[in-house]
Amino acid sequence: MKTVGTFLLLILLPYWAISQIRFVVDAKDFNQDYILVEKPLNGNYFPTTPEKVLRGKKDRFLIETYDENPGFLKINFGNGQMVRVFLEPGQTNSLSVDMDNFDKSLKFDGPQSDQNNFLNEIQREPLNPVGTGLFSARSGIMEDKKPKDYYLDIIDQIDAEKKILQKKNKKKFSEVFIAAMEQDITYYHVNRFMEMVANEYRAFTQNQSSLFTSKWGFYWQKAFDIQPLANVEKAYSEYYLSVLDYYLGDFKLGFQDDVMYRDPDLEIGEQFLEYDRLLWNEFKGNSLEYGLAAILSQRALLGKNEVILFDLFQKYKNDFPSSPFLKNFELAVNSIGESLKEKEFVFPSGIIQLDAAEEINSLDDIINRFKGKVVYLDIWATWCSPCLFEFRQKKPLEEFVQGKDIVLVFVSVDNDDRKEKWQKTIVDNNLKGYHLLANFSLRDELIDKFGDGSNLALPHYSIYDKKGSLVQKEAKQPSHAGVLFNDLMRYID
Repeated sequence: MKTVGTFLLLILLPYWAISQIRFVVDAKDFNQDYILVEKPLNGNYFPTTPEKVLRGKKDRFLIETYDENPGFLKINFGNGQMVRVFLEPGQTNSLSVDMDNFDKSLKFDGPQSDQNNFLNEIQREPLNPVGTGLFSARSGIMEDKKPKDYYLDIIDQIDAEKKILQKKNKKKFSEVFIAAMEQDITYYHVNRFMEMVANEYRAFTQNQSSLFTSKWGFYWQKAFDIQPLANVEKAYSEYYLSVLDYYLGDFKLGFQDDVMYRDPDLEIGEQFLEYDRLLWNEFKGNSLEYGLAAILSQRALLGKNEVILFDLFQKYKNDFPSSPFLKNFELAVNSIGESLKEKEFVFPSGIIQLDAAEEINSLDDIINRFKGKVVYLDIWATWCSPCLFEFRQKKPLEEFVQGKDIVLVFVSVDNDDRKEKWQKTIVDNNLKGYHLLANFSLRDELIDKFGDGSNLALPHYSIYDKKGSLVQKEAKQPSHAGVLFNDLMRYID
């Protein structure tokens, strides 16, 4: 047995060595017991609460990760002193720095030392320094420069920085580092252009002094086309996410007015339904999987407890059950989920909320709970007058199902902002049975299964037999009690 264990250890050891990434920080005259670290996730930048790394042996800080993908690591010493490094699997690198002479004392050692020295030597000037002449104090735009001039500025700056990268390379840099840096360079300068134009556009929409015109809109679009957001396999750079945010919020929903939900409730975050829609319409693959999780996590971390973000996380979990971003996305929205639990409404006896203990994302999640029972499914909404009329005809149905293997399941397709109205309607009508306010994932399935893929006529009734099979896709309503009771009796035995 001992021999087998030793043999297994020898097999596992090379993989461990290849996967582990270690980075050691030696900070002279650093008077705190920890540094804050933001690690890459599956090689991508991902917004998260920074991790505290405590001072260890020899007063050094040891950063470890087992991500098998290379990516940028950010180390924050406080007081605006920050370092970015590029990590690659199976490597140990180190940094030494004197806090009294921070910028000039940075010294990297290890296989990626040349890369990290280059990364931290880059001098990036603001895109639009305030010069002489008339300009907007918001962004440094001078009236004697045209939108095309600013667009060409960023093209020139991107090209110039990439040339420096190639010149410094001389085969010292890995291919993946060069690819990551080229992405970082592009989105850094595009991001500064986005910031400038978005500020002017916001001022324009608020009837403030602004230089924004349709020409700015034209070059705004061209800037997004420099490196299209929807075709990114790895989002190495944090500036990618910033540009994506400008694209969805200011450009698509603002300038292009690509809006489906007019007058969204900002308190609960209804505007993020648009982000979800736009990403699904235009993105695919890793760009879609990453973009949804990253941008919604970023918003959740702002701490406003917008409940739509929690619902969109549940939808994401159903759409991408194996996503490497799922755990971090969940951590970002946890506070919202806890806040919702604290406010949980308690129904009177005989009225049971199906998702009180766990999230329900599909019809199977519902029907599988009632195997051995006939299920009469009522799909409704609080704003549906015919639905409310049928509730007033329910007494014969309630008396009929007493003592029989039949359960009444009511699924509302109301938006989450009508949750209190949903609860009140159930209580006011004393709707005995099982109840659920459908999330986005379940709502989509109901529309696809019982509607035309875009719409679902309400109310809608269906019957499932004891085996969980759909036996009547369009069943009779409670007001047609005689026919309905005969149909239900067919499936009891």
